[in-house]
Amino acid sequence: MEPKNILAALMVVMVWGLNFVAMKTAFVEVPPFLFLFLRLALTAFPLILFLPKPNVPLSSMLWIGLFQWTFHFSLLFTGMYIGLSGGITALIMQCHVIFTIIMTVIYFKVKPTALQMLGLAVSFSGLVLLTTHGDCSANWLGILLVIAGAFAVAVSNILYKTLPKNVNMPSMIVWSSAFAVPQAAVLSLSLEGWDAITASLTSITMPTIIAILYTVFISTMVGIVTWAKLMQSPESVKALPFTLLVPVVALTAGHYMMAEQVGWLDIIASAIIISGLLINQISSIRKAKVVVLESEEQEPMKKAA
Repeated sequence: MEPKNILAALMVVMVWGLNFVAMKTAFVEVPPFLFLFLRLALTAFPLILFLPKPNVPLSSMLWIGLFQWTFHFSLLFTGMYIGLSGGITALIMQCHVIFTIIMTVIYFKVKPTALQMLGLAVSFSGLVLLTTHGDCSANWLGILLVIAGAFAVAVSNILYKTLPKNVNMPSMIVWSSAFAVPQAAVLSLSLEGWDAITASLTSITMPTIIAILYTVFISTMVGIVTWAKLMQSPESVKALPFTLLVPVVALTAGHYMMAEQVGWLDIIASAIIISGLLINQISSIRKAKVVVLESEEQEPMKKAA
């Protein structure tokens, strides 16, 4: 994996890990679907007035808006709102790595190596450990909602890979968000009601405002734009396991910033996840060395020819 892509993936990890703290902060005063509406509306407007429409079919923006924004975030936010901590939610979301690789194999015939699959299996075992002990094991509705949200992320990853390589990604994010704004508004009005909406907006405090702005301008416009570009690159399969570090950041940040409890099993599960990531990267390095050696062997033959 190229150094610039490694740095980009690590930056996304930090941004998204802290984003779970921001979301948990906002849910103290704002219900999940209203939060979704505010996030999408602030992402789309007023930037949509300055960014040109991306050169993609309207159907692409509609489907990405539906899966990445409406399905993914509504399910994720609801799971957190009914009791899952930010760190636990971040870990469960890593199911999207498994879903994405399966879909990549099916639709693009890109097969991961045996070591990559082993790394993902090790990391997934850490996920199982963390979600089957303590308070988390009793919140199966929240777990299922977040797993469904992870599946929606995997679908959006595949949709991004079908876009042209030269697509303007900030424009794509802003315009697809605009397509999802009406959907979020309908969800909030129908499931939360006007009274809850007005009560939340009239009593909102500065920490919640800062949390919402973080999710819009840092997590979305920096994190998601960068990640979408990585998903378009030939190294997308290698980049995916980096997201397994997001729950480690989220657990650490939640413990120190929100006093969320982190037990020994949480630490062990995080260590297992990192081990799986390292196994995956060893596979990537070996594969890269094979490609380099083959190129070096072919070069003299080309010169001789």
